[in-house]
Amino acid sequence: MFGALTPKESEHLCLNLSANLLGISNAATPSAINAITLMEGDNVKLSRKGAMLFVINATSIQLFPTTVVGLRASYGSAAPTDVALPTLLCTLATTFLGILLVNFVYGRAQK
Repeated sequence: MFGALTPKESEHLCLNLSANLLGISNAATPSAINAITLMEGDNVKLSRKGAMLFVINATSIQLFPTTVVGLRASYGSAAPTDVALPTLLCTLATTFLGILLVNFVYGRAQK
């Protein structure tokens, strides 16, 4: 999906995806910005792989939404983890749709 990456790009990309999967999207954004900056270099126009990373970061698949669960628990919710499954399903759907839209806008990857 992202092609050949340098070790520094891979480091930022892994940090970004890990933070998103854990539901810590505020921590994921700076690493996404760094990864896109390294991938794009001096290009003015966003490439397909930069756009894909931006969309995946923005839609943020969350295996466990720690921020929402923490807020619900702090406000006294009887079952703060009840949002885990709906959140996972919604983030999977939006990520899938985002990937489809990037493929539509940028065209299919050239082999």
